Amino acid sequence: MDNRPKKSNDKLTGIVMEPVAVSIQNAARLLGISDRTLYDMTNMEGFPAFKIGNRTLISVEGLREWVRERIRPQRSAQ
Repeated sequence: MDNRPKKSNDKLTGIVMEPVAVSIQNAARLLGISDRTLYDMTNMEGFPAFKIGNRTLISVEGLREWVRERIRPQRSAQ
């Protein structure tokens, strides 16, 4: 079963749009960690989470950048 966030395809224009934000569950699957671990990470300063009503969402681009920032120090140490 494919758990990646779905891309929206506008049948009239043919434009494929990626989601701007994903749920805790989808973001956890993208990172390969548990939902609980990701939920705990949402309280970290600089983590790209935000709330809309009662729902916590993760910015897709923010998550990509957050991961990039954590990879850079490891590469420069090698």
